[in-house]
Amino acid sequence: MKKFTLSIGELVSFCKIVRDNLARDLATFKNYKPKYVQAFIDALSLRIKDLTNLVENKIKIGEEKQMTEEIYAEANSLRPILNKYEGYVEDAAKVAPLSVPVTSFRFKEVRHEIGTKDMEQLIIEVQTNWQMIDDNLDPIKDQGYTDAMHTAYQDLITDIDTRNATRVQKIEEKESIVLQNIDFLNGMYQDCMNICADGKRIYKFTDKDKLKDYTMTAIRRKITQLPASDSKALKTDATITGRVTDFETENPIANVKVWTNDNLKGVLTDANGVYKIKVNSKTVKMLYAQAEGYTKYEEDVEIDPKVTMVMDIELEKPEVVAPDAPPVA
Repeated sequence: MKKFTLSIGELVSFCKIVRDNLARDLATFKNYKPKYVQAFIDALSLRIKDLTNLVENKIKIGEEKQMTEEIYAEANSLRPILNKYEGYVEDAAKVAPLSVPVTSFRFKEVRHEIGTKDMEQLIIEVQTNWQMIDDNLDPIKDQGYTDAMHTAYQDLITDIDTRNATRVQKIEEKESIVLQNIDFLNGMYQDCMNICADGKRIYKFTDKDKLKDYTMTAIRRKITQLPASDSKALKTDATITGRVTDFETENPIANVKVWTNDNLKGVLTDANGVYKIKVNSKTVKMLYAQAEGYTKYEEDVEIDPKVTMVMDIELEKPEVVAPDAPPVA
């Protein structure tokens, strides 16, 4: 059973970042626990190399990347076709009423999904587009659209769908190979989390900047951002998601309010501490979280449009200051 919320690819990056932070702070860690010596880092590096080979070589990322690029290229080939076919539809609508408005043919939505590279949603939209044309075939053919175009369009859509299904199946098959080594993956994650826990103990009251380097929030921000799968991008064109946990115990916290400067209403975390909030990439600047018994969390945010950013949040309980001792009589 997988015991971490990171993706398999993110786990490699996570372990490398933790290893590099530890190497930088080795002298301080050694003063805390004698096990932290260069040999410890060397052994960790060898295990990270094995992890990298497991993820990258067995999954054959190059092969998967090539398949993905070919599908994206075929999807882009739809653009000139859409421009021409949209002209036929608009001209037909000027002559006689169609079964639905021109906007219902989903030309705009198909172009949007080509841009987002969400193949599953693109296939749904382009199949809808083809069906709308098919439902109004005669008046559209009067404007120059032909049966040959219609058949070729359907064949192209089918080919994209088939290629994508093959790609998804390949990814799932290869991920299952990796997951056969789940004990090793869980062990790597736990060992690196133990290093982070020691880093928090060392720097919590001595160095706030280095403390952040051992929090999941800061580490996740260094890992590659994930593409969004949202099909519609209106005023909110990006997403921030993550997990809220207790800084000390690392347990998830439910019913935490999470909000941003441009989404003051915010959302509440679920039973697993997970939140997901829609934002506007142009206006969002700050992410906030607040729960009873914890210090308010706030973090700067920079996010690109059409992106889902993962930001895990660790809430700290306020420090309890002991009262001054009464004067001695």
